[in-house]
Amino acid sequence: MIEVKKILVVVADSSQARFYLAHGPHSLTKLDDLYNPQGRLKEHELTNKGHDVNTCPYETKDTKKQHEKHNFSKQVVVRLEQLSSEANIVEICIFAPAKLLGEINKDKLRKHLKVTEIAKDVTRVDNKQLQHFISDAHLSFMPSSDRSNARTHR
Repeated sequence: MIEVKKILVVVADSSQARFYLAHGPHSLTKLDDLYNPQGRLKEHELTNKGHDVNTCPYETKDTKKQHEKHNFSKQVVVRLEQLSSEANIVEICIFAPAKLLGEINKDKLRKHLKVTEIAKDVTRVDNKQLQHFISDAHLSFMPSSDRSNARTHR
């Protein structure tokens, strides 16, 4: 019997990240959630509700919201690293809006991880729909002897 490769899947936007272990395109196990309530706030809400994260007067209007998104993306990377290490994962698939994908610093992950990035916000889909997106991503669940630092962008 051929052992199927496990892939760590993260589905994220600026306010939440869900982590799954995929044993195949139609087999998902939810591992964890991260929440960032400030990710849903508008810029004026960040400054008016005591969430002011940066008070430099020369900063642009989007700075506080961008700062929140950047901090959350760091948390996502830390959790990806922890989960991939704990489960001995060699491949990660990240579904997120393009702007968030740009914030996620994949260089902080272990170098032998293969990372597939899909610029799509699927945070509001159910597990069955998510399985279809994973299937459409054409991830290879067959074990491979090549554990290079490949980066795939879609």
